Amino acid sequence: MAVQATRVVTRSWKLPAGHESIRLDAFARRCLGHLSRRHVAQAIRAGFFSVGQKPAVKGHPLSAGDELIFHGPETCLAAHARPDPRL
Repeated sequence: MAVQATRVVTRSWKLPAGHESIRLDAFARRCLGHLSRRHVAQAIRAGFFSVGQKPAVKGHPLSAGDELIFHGPETCLAAHARPDPRL
């Protein structure tokens, strides 16, 4: 049986100016609305998200101008994401 490699991609979102503080996990959920809260939390724990150069922590408050960076499996970004076996 062949193991299918998952391509790793990077994508980022910036919290627009004028927006009030929002929790990192809530903003990630808005950016990847097709993922469940559980999958977003698992992706954060797996280290797929960072804020700037710092690893993301669920519940961390983001402020206007903060950049959320995703660096992980392409399947998480797909409109109809298939479950990632690492999550």
